[in-house]
Amino acid sequence: MRELQNAAERFALGLGLSLDDGVLPDAADEPHNLSAKVEAFERSLIAAELERPHNSLRSVAEALGIPRKTLHDKLRKHGLPFNTPGENPPDDGE
Repeated sequence: MRELQNAAERFALGLGLSLDDGVLPDAADEPHNLSAKVEAFERSLIAAELERPHNSLRSVAEALGIPRKTLHDKLRKHGLPFNTPGENPPDDGE
């Protein structure tokens, strides 16, 4: 967001703006179909919640509004580690 604001200010001041200036993200880095975008959004949402202070998977799952087992499955799917002291992954039967 800051980069966009800086680019807009440079443009407004007449300092010129080129797409080669690295202002816009590389389109090759972004997913193109809906399924890939949903996966990327889901991963970023979970990763952001993991950055917040939590003492268990249960509290992360509650903050996201999903069952603990679902969270564990999504962590595994997206390759996101989350281990708290004394926290064990749920059994498949949970």
